[in-house]
Amino acid sequence: MEFEITTDLSLVKNQQIEANFAAVSAWLDEELAPYQGMVVQADMISAAKTYRANLRKVKDRIEQYRKEVKNAVLVPYNEFERKAKILTGKIDAAVENIDSQVKAHEEKEANEKIASLKADYDAYANDEIKEYLTWERLFNPKWANKGYRAEDAKQEIVTAITRTERDLSAIRSMGGDNVAYLLDTYRNTLDISEVIRKNTEINARKAIEAQRQREAEERRAAAEAEAQQQSQQNAKNSFHDV
Repeated sequence: MEFEITTDLSLVKNQQIEANFAAVSAWLDEELAPYQGMVVQADMISAAKTYRANLRKVKDRIEQYRKEVKNAVLVPYNEFERKAKILTGKIDAAVENIDSQVKAHEEKEANEKIASLKADYDAYANDEIKEYLTWERLFNPKWANKGYRAEDAKQEIVTAITRTERDLSAIRSMGGDNVAYLLDTYRNTLDISEVIRKNTEINARKAIEAQRQREAEERRAAAEAEAQQQSQQNAKNSFHDV
């Protein structure tokens, strides 16, 4: 069954609410002309307030009628709206019943899908990988969407695990005393480029420190040699003096 309006709305739309708009408009044009560019001087304050009060009275009268007309026109609409909302309310109740059940089924499907993906993660990732690439960090909320294919999500999981394995191997191949620190950096960032940057930075600092130590050792050795030479010279001089 279709909902239909049996009242001819063209009669409502074409109904004019008459008033003496033209006459009042012409009267206002004439009466307001002196006030449009009016400059209020100090000795005109009292008169200006009277003019303002009179103008506001005219406006209030027009506003009063406007509100009365609006309320009168809205009477049939408000009644129509009340009855229409009763009908749509019945429909909303039925829609809500269906919608809640549809959402429950969709949520169940999403949860089963995520559980399956989590099982894939547990199967593909060893304990070391899980230490760095946790399920919480890997999980993408979009995977739960109905339109997001499970196969695509699984491929993302495999790709992420493979990338993590490759990154960890690369970090260990860097060797040296930096490995433990670099692994911690990777655990915090999962960003191999950041690890490489840190490694380069550490090695640069170590190189500078090693250079400083070499220079300090060279200065120490030179100072010792000079002291020894001076000692030998002093010994010679003492011998000649005897």
